[in-house]
Amino acid sequence: MIEFNTISEEELLEGIKSARNEWIDANMNFDYVDDQEIVDYYTYKILASQVRYEYFLKKAKEKGVKVGLIEE
Repeated sequence: MIEFNTISEEELLEGIKSARNEWIDANMNFDYVDDQEIVDYYTYKILASQVRYEYFLKKAKEKGVKVGLIEE
């Protein structure tokens, strides 16, 4: 488990970027699947990625880290 009290600003920003990219990828892949089991997988992946992204943003805000536009 990640200890957010000791995580650096750079690591936090990298986590935000990673979670965002995972969320975008899951959404793009969801658009191209037709097998119900795979649809279920990407539905879960989208929700999990979104929650992870929002969590990192919340932690950044708590630490006073300014998060601007994150480029891929």
